[in-house]
Amino acid sequence: MARSGHAKAIATMLYSGDLNGALAACEDTLQGHPNDDEVLALQGQVLAQLRRRDEAMASLMKAIRLEPKRPEYTTLLGELYMNSGRYRDALVQYDKAIKAHPLYDPAWAGKASTYLRMGKADKARKVIQQRVDSGNISPPIAVLHARVLVKVGETEAAVDSLHPYLNDTSLPIENQRSIWFALGSAHEKAGKLPAAFEAYAHANGLIGPRWDAEMQNRLHDLTAARCSATDLQSCAQSEVDGTGMVFIVGLPRCGSTLTEQILHSHPAAHGIGESELLPIIAARFQEATDDGAPGPMIMKDLDAAMLSAAATEYIDKTTVNSGDATRIIDKQLGNYLYLGFIQKTLPGARIIHCRRNPMDLCLSAWTRQFPPGTNAWADGLDSAGELYCMYEHLMEHWRNTLSIPMLELRYEDLVQDTEAHSRRIIEFCGLEWDPACLRFWENKRTVLTMSSDQVRQPIYDSARNRHQAWGDLLAPLADALGGTIERYGS
Repeated sequence: MARSGHAKAIATMLYSGDLNGALAACEDTLQGHPNDDEVLALQGQVLAQLRRRDEAMASLMKAIRLEPKRPEYTTLLGELYMNSGRYRDALVQYDKAIKAHPLYDPAWAGKASTYLRMGKADKARKVIQQRVDSGNISPPIAVLHARVLVKVGETEAAVDSLHPYLNDTSLPIENQRSIWFALGSAHEKAGKLPAAFEAYAHANGLIGPRWDAEMQNRLHDLTAARCSATDLQSCAQSEVDGTGMVFIVGLPRCGSTLTEQILHSHPAAHGIGESELLPIIAARFQEATDDGAPGPMIMKDLDAAMLSAAATEYIDKTTVNSGDATRIIDKQLGNYLYLGFIQKTLPGARIIHCRRNPMDLCLSAWTRQFPPGTNAWADGLDSAGELYCMYEHLMEHWRNTLSIPMLELRYEDLVQDTEAHSRRIIEFCGLEWDPACLRFWENKRTVLTMSSDQVRQPIYDSARNRHQAWGDLLAPLADALGGTIERYGS
C-alpha cells in the first residue's frame, strides 16, 4: 500500500533524524485525520525513539485496530515489546504478522531475535530455519540465519549459508556489508582470524572512504582552544540547577549501555538513551571556522540568560516521562565534545566517562556495522586509532580544565567486579544503593543500541582483551594508537 502524502513527509523527517519535527507533524495531521493508520504507525515509531514507550504502544495499537492485517504494524509493535523485555507479547505480535503474511521477513526476523534475547538460541534456530526452508529469502534473513548458526556453535554451516550471497553486487551496499560482517563473525567464532580479518576488511571497504581526519582533528583542537581554563573561569554561567543531570560519555563500544542500564535500574534514575537534544541546543551557539565548516562555540561569548534558557529547555524536554526520578541519564556518547558547555549550562551535572582498552574498543567498532552515515572513523583500523587519540587528547584537556564532577569508569573493572563498581556509579550520582542495580538485565525499559542483546543478560567478560588473539593482524591499529595503549594500562 502506497503511503499518503502526509505519511511520506513524516517518514522523511523520521528517517533523517528530525524526531521532534516528525512528532509535531504526526500530531498536526492526526488532528484533522485521526484515523490515518499510516500516520499513527509512524507516530508510534517516533515516540518509541523518543523513549515514550507507553504512548508509542497506544499509537501502534490504534493503527492495528484500523488495519489489523498490515504485518508491518504488528511487527513494529512486536519490536517495541521485544525491546521493552515483554518477550511473550512480542512473540504474539510476530505470529499475527506471519499468519497474515507468511513470507513477511521482518516478522520472522523479529521472532527469531526475540528468542535470542530470551537466551533460547535453539528455538531461534528452529524459527529461522522454518523461514529458510520456505525459499526465496531476503539478505537480512540470510544474515540472521548465519548469526543464529554461530550462536549455536555451527560456524561452518554459517559460513556455507552466506556463500551464495558473497558475490551478489546487485544487492544494496548495506545488505552486502551485513553479509560480509556476518561472515567475519562466523570465521572469528571458529578461530579463523585471518579469514575473519579479510571479511571484516571487505565489509568496511565496500562503503568507500568517508573519514576526514583533518576536519576531525581541527574540531577537537578548536573545542579545546575555545574552552580554555581561562575562558571557562571567566565566562558566564547558567542560573539553572543541573544537579539531576548525568551524562555518560566516551566512544562507541566502551560499555556505556551496560553503565546506563545499571543506573536506570535504580528507582530514582531514568535513562533517556542517546538523546540528540544537547548537541542540537549547542549547535545554536556554534561558530563557523575560517573555511565555513561548523565549529565549536566560543564560551566567552555566551551570557547567563542564553545559558539559562538552554538549560531550561534541556531539562524540560528530558524530564517529560521521567516520573519521580531525580536523576536523568543521557547516554549520547558524543557529548564528550560539549563538556565545557555542560559545565556552564547545567552546573552541578555529573559526567561518567566510560573507557575501554583502546585496542579492544577500536577492534570492536571496526567489526560492527554501524547505521549508514555514522562513525566513519570505524571503517579502518588506522582511522579508528586516529580518532581514539583525538578523543583521548580532548578528554585529557577536560580533566585538566573542568571543575565538573567526573567519574572515570573502565569497562574491564566493571565486568571483573560488577558490584563494587556499580556501587561507585550509584554513589557518584548521589543516590542510595539499591540491589536492583545488580539485576539490570531484568529491566523492562526500551533499549535501542547495538549492545541491547548484551544488556539483557548477566555480566560477561568474553570481550575483555579480545584483541590479544589477533596478533600482528592489528599492527595498523597499534601503530595508530601509539602511546595511548601504554597510558591506558592492562
